[in-house]
Amino acid sequence: WYQRRVREHLQGGRVRGISIVKAVVTGNTSTYLGGKRETDGHTHTWTVYLKPFKSEDMSVYVKKVHFKLHDSYSQPMRIISKPPYRVSESGWGEFEIMIKIFFQDPAEKPVTFYHLLKLFPNET
Repeated sequence: WYQRRVREHLQGGRVRGISIVKAVVTGNTSTYLGGKRETDGHTHTWTVYLKPFKSEDMSVYVKKVHFKLHDSYSQPMRIISKPPYRVSESGWGEFEIMIKIFFQDPAEKPVTFYHLLKLFPNET
């Protein structure tokens, strides 16, 4: 019985009472452009990302990731359907980015995170 249930679980079947937890990391990098860019006033390039805590292929369980940028960006909803799950842009200000993970298993509800885009180092 146990082997059958494990086999069902490994083959994509759902097993009651078993949860699988995957740790992920959200973050961002930014680079100062040296001043305001004349064309748009942007001062930084940046990348926001979602990656696994341990090195693994997240596409096995992640179908897509939505990154909701500030409404001032053209196409603020960015949908990434394969790794690496990241968005690169430029800008001048910090804002909160919604990151929503959709899973390969349609029975799993999406999970939402919020990440504060940081362009400037913390002052101590």
